[in-house]
Amino acid sequence: MKHGLYSIGTAVFLLLLNVLWDALFHTQLTKLLLNVDFMIDYRERKPSFAEEAAYHMITGVIIYMLLLVIARKYERFYKPALIIILIFTCALYFILAALAVRPLSPLSVIGAAGWFLSHVCYFLVVARLQSSTISQ
Repeated sequence: MKHGLYSIGTAVFLLLLNVLWDALFHTQLTKLLLNVDFMIDYRERKPSFAEEAAYHMITGVIIYMLLLVIARKYERFYKPALIIILIFTCALYFILAALAVRPLSPLSVIGAAGWFLSHVCYFLVVARLQSSTISQ
């Protein structure tokens, strides 16, 4: 139960970090993080913020729970898995921007830095919350 709440909390934490970065540096990280226009035809309907946030939360829960299973069953692969998933999610900055149907602001060093920093913070928090599981 607690890890279910942690998984949702960490997904919200990542979203809030991106909102904060956007407010400070006028980037569009939140829009990129929640962007699902490559999955939904926006000519037919535009999903609400809540729907876009729900997709983000589901993704966050899946990543958290996947890492939790690795921590519990395959402890020695936990750190490599954490690093691999971190690298992949950092690469998503470029992948999601390329997949976006709706125009986003051009990629920038400030945007990439915010994306990378927010995801590093996310994975540090996830690792910290799961640390007690690894030692059991």
